[in-house]
Amino acid sequence: LICRVTDTKKVFSFAWTDADSKSVTAATDSQPNEKDVQESKIKVTSTKDTTYKCVVNDPNGKQNTEATITLNVFEITNPTEVMAIVGAAVSLTCGVTGNTGTPTYKWYKVGRDDPVYTDPGNGATSTYNIAKAQFSDDGAYKCTVAMKVGEFTNDGYDSGMAEVVVKQLTAS
Repeated sequence: LICRVTDTKKVFSFAWTDADSKSVTAATDSQPNEKDVQESKIKVTSTKDTTYKCVVNDPNGKQNTEATITLNVFEITNPTEVMAIVGAAVSLTCGVTGNTGTPTYKWYKVGRDDPVYTDPGNGATSTYNIAKAQFSDDGAYKCTVAMKVGEFTNDGYDSGMAEVVVKQLTAS
């Protein structure tokens, strides 16, 4: 997380606290740079939703401003391997658990740069459907989830891989 002061030539001090008002040590604090920006960064590894507060004090120790940042944690449910018969329908599903906001899902076949499926952008579905599986559908797939919480959207996180194994049904 980053707390930043802009348009200043003064040296400010930063103080971070977590939801329990415990002090959090900054990973880095900077001096004003050539663009008159000063910032403080903390590294967060949390498994639960939590809130952090950054208080910025001017050189005289007077509180200049404060910002509260809420961290929402989510986890991607990995897809599982699917067996399919040529010509039959097959579906791959991934999902999100936790305080999620609005997810956007994309499915990729490993080895391709372009997605094979993108949901409409409203978290409508995390399922990639293949109407009639062909041998060309055989392979590994992954789901990417981008999460929008308020006005913030992350870059997207990858699920684990899922194999689609397509077989020809033969009479015995």
